[in-house]
Amino acid sequence: MRPERVVIGRVLRAHGIRGELKVRRSTDLADRFQPGNVVLFVRGGKDLGEFEIERVRTLGDLIGVKFRGIESREDAEGVKGSDIEVPPDSDILPDDTYYVFDLVGMQVWSDEDQLLGEVTEVAQLPANDVLTVLDGSKAYQIPMIADVIRDVAVSDRRITVHLLPGLLDL
Repeated sequence: MRPERVVIGRVLRAHGIRGELKVRRSTDLADRFQPGNVVLFVRGGKDLGEFEIERVRTLGDLIGVKFRGIESREDAEGVKGSDIEVPPDSDILPDDTYYVFDLVGMQVWSDEDQLLGEVTEVAQLPANDVLTVLDGSKAYQIPMIADVIRDVAVSDRRITVHLLPGLLDL
């Protein structure tokens, strides 16, 4: 089931006295945090409001984000711990990029038309993502690399893979 919104970051704390926030990104799409973009803050299941990104800067492995309407440290403390959310289709994903929730539940077929099973999980690892594909009691780990993934048809709920020698033996 496609969610109404996806989490792209989390507010960790206030940064400074003018309303800037320290944020940990949870998206690979850096352009989600561009000035002018509007996001929703949600904490504990409660919407705290929509805010427009005013400016962004890098703070080590975090980012500093200034939002219009959050003008003081006190304002910033009021949204501490919030998830930052956007609609999943608020922008077009780059080629070969998919939402995890779109992949889970898709059928996986070999390029020789053999049904391998259904995606039950997507592990997001440093080198590449790995699909867990369940076929009855058998589980396969399929790496999402160019040599293996031939086609991902989200609308058809089908992933076609090329079976490299030994791939299903892992």
